[in-house]
Amino acid sequence: MWSTYAAPFTRWNPAVGAALPILLDQGVDLNAFYDRHALNFFHDTVAGRTVFSDESPDIVCHEEGHAVLDSVQPRLFSVSLTECAAFHEAFGDISAMLAALQLAQVRVDVLAETGGLLFRNSRLS
Repeated sequence: MWSTYAAPFTRWNPAVGAALPILLDQGVDLNAFYDRHALNFFHDTVAGRTVFSDESPDIVCHEEGHAVLDSVQPRLFSVSLTECAAFHEAFGDISAMLAALQLAQVRVDVLAETGGLLFRNSRLS
């Protein structure tokens, strides 16, 4: 998806290497993160059911968004300003939303749910 939207995006940040590793189960935690080495996902048991963070396309696309932004603007990754961290999180969220909007049924459902008023809360937001 990002190769379509981000014209300068042709490869991961050189600190990552030629390919971005995806580590599907890094242990017990309800978490996922990008750390310039890989996309890291975890698992835990909730109410008797084991849940893997990488089973959620929203979470996977959010974390991939961090990697994409790091590739396009690597200086933002290590800046210790709250605003930069907030921008990174917003970019991850928007990445997940754009990925969901690739599906025609999601677009139809959101339009129906909001009555076409996209500023309203929906399953997408």
